[in-house]
Parts: sequence; structure tokens; C-alpha cells
Amino acid sequence: RNAGSFLTRRMTDIAIERARAFPLHLDGHYELHEETSHVLCTHQLSLVEEQVARLRSLIHDAYMDWSDLFYRLQTFPKLEIARIWDDSGPEEWHECIDAPRLQDLYLNNTLIPFNAPGLRYLRVDMDNRDWRLCRDISGRYEPITEGCHAIPKVFPTQEFVEFLQRSPRLEWLVITDMPELLSGELPKV
Repeated sequence: RNAGSFLTRRMTDIAIERARAFPLHLDGHYELHEETSHVLCTHQLSLVEEQVARLRSLIHDAYMDWSDLFYRLQTFPKLEIARIWDDSGPEEWHECIDAPRLQDLYLNNTLIPFNAPGLRYLRVDMDNRDWRLCRDISGRYEPITEGCHAIPKVFPTQEFVEFLQRSPRLEWLVITDMPELLSGELPKV
């Protein structure tokens, strides 16, 4: 059930082998030095691509660039739960990733454009100020400055509204530390 909870490659492989054709949960194990994080080892992360057709949950509470892997996969047919900390930045996400069974999604400092019509729970934490720095090459977003340090803050407002439109069954939405949303050129809600 929780193939990601094993600390060794061998134990992970045994768990996956014994699971046979059943769906997999790649949920990270607790790091001993950080009680609050769930991380997958390098081997377990490499299994995401190999096991995508069986993947029911994916939890990895450490920053990494997910965009290349997710765009190679294009779809997560059985994924129901995901906790993703992304380090790629908003300009890397441009096309939808299909996740028809996704119901519970936690995103840390990212807005991955999932096409998740069954999504019921969404939490987005935007507490990493570095992610908010303006990396917008096309000039689509204007930085919003506030406070004594005038830190530029950017949020992909149009993409966020489009994400919500693709999730008609959403029941619970939690957003923390989100910068102000831009109000111009938004799709109809």
C-alpha cells in the first residue's frame, strides 16, 4: 500500500512486486531530522514514470522540478491523492495534465494545471517568497509590491481561474499566503 514508506530500494521493489497489479501509493517516508516532511528517495521518484498507470497517491514534501516528468507522462489515470512541492516556477506550466480520478490535491508554491474534473479538495500554500519573484519573461503579469521590503509577488491569476473551471466538483478550497490576484483579462467564472 505505501511503497514510498520504505527507506531502501530493495524493500521498495519487494513491496511493488508483492502488490502485483494493485494500485500503488508512493507516499514519502518521514525524514528523521524533519518530523514534518514526507520525501521519496531517488529510486522511488524514478518509479513514478514506470508505475504511473498504477499510481493512486503521490506524496513528496520536498521541492523539486516536476514539470519535465509530468509533461512526459501527460496523464495519471488512477491518481486520487497528491501532495506536491514544486520548484519549477509558474512559467514552466503551460498545458494540462490529465488526472481524471484526482480528488485530493495539495500544492506547495505551485499551480500545476491538472485537468481534474473529480477534484473535491484543493489546498495551495504560497509561502515561499522566492517562488513569487517575477520570472515572467512574456510580461504577462505585473509584479505587485507591498510592505517595507517591496517583494515582487506574482500569481498566475488566469490559470488559477481556469483551474477552478476544470474542477466543477470542488467542495473545499484553502489558499494560504496568496498574493493579490490580477483582475484584468480573466475568463468568465
